[in-house]
Amino acid sequence: MKRNLFLSLLLMVVLASCNPRVVTDIVKIYPPIVVPDSVIVYGVGQRVPASARTIGRVSVGKGNIAAKCTYSDVLLLAKTEVAKAGGNGLMITSHSMPSSGGGNCHEIAGSILLLKDGAVKKDSLSDAVFKNLAAEQNEVIRRHSVPGNTFSVNIGYGHIFSNIYVADDNFLNGMPLRNGVDWRLQYDHTFSSGLGMGILYSGFRSSGWVYGTKDSFLENYIAPVLSGRWKFTDKWIVKAEFGIGYYRHDENASNGYHIWADGTALNLDLGLEYMVTPHLGLGVSAGLLCGCVGDMKDNRGNVYSSYYCETNGVARYTLLTGFRYYF
Repeated sequence: MKRNLFLSLLLMVVLASCNPRVVTDIVKIYPPIVVPDSVIVYGVGQRVPASARTIGRVSVGKGNIAAKCTYSDVLLLAKTEVAKAGGNGLMITSHSMPSSGGGNCHEIAGSILLLKDGAVKKDSLSDAVFKNLAAEQNEVIRRHSVPGNTFSVNIGYGHIFSNIYVADDNFLNGMPLRNGVDWRLQYDHTFSSGLGMGILYSGFRSSGWVYGTKDSFLENYIAPVLSGRWKFTDKWIVKAEFGIGYYRHDENASNGYHIWADGTALNLDLGLEYMVTPHLGLGVSAGLLCGCVGDMKDNRGNVYSSYYCETNGVARYTLLTGFRYYF
């Protein structure tokens, strides 16, 4: 019983968090006389019948980052509050448009009206104006909205700029092991505010000769990421992200020697995307990945203790390009 009650309350909280914030100030509640769709709406500055009586106020504004805040959404919520209070008219006194960099929420405020029967008549021209306004505002949102879900595939260049150490604590300044191929797979979910979260997998591979033996590096990194993505034209999207997660470094030599270590790493990335179609895009990015591992172990049973991240850690920067799939 308690579990069911908890789940019900949790569901109510989740559902409520997906809606904009609604605030009402009711002077007097009357029995409902119309459904929300029948509420007459007067725009900012539009004249209302002299016989109209104000019975309260309503405002609909920003909720959480996942809230649905199109003009149609907030207007319907306001009309619902009007009908609940027993009114049949809504006079909008203020309307704030969304901005491309500050989220996609409309905000409106207005007076709840009780109109006399003789004053309630449909104005077809007014209805058409409101429908056109809603269509235009929703088009603005569409043009400046970042896709809600993005899957990306990237490949490019990676360069290790930290010191590369071997078992005797001598580091290698040679270039072969420092330069390699970097690849990434990533999923992002972006909310209407432009903030989002996702999951990232990153890999890196390089090879070269060390003390007469062919050696190769393989690095793997997987992490949850927090991101911000903003659309500054119809087609272009800029992105910044940060993540922290699991990191593993493997080194394999042609003579069969294998050494490895794992630990924690973080990534910082900046990217630019171009939407070729509503579902396909191209992107470029530049990033930094820094990992700090624990003791290194080899396949001969040896353990090399870690004293500092400088000796048991790898830092690299990346330059990548790839494809985006939006849905």
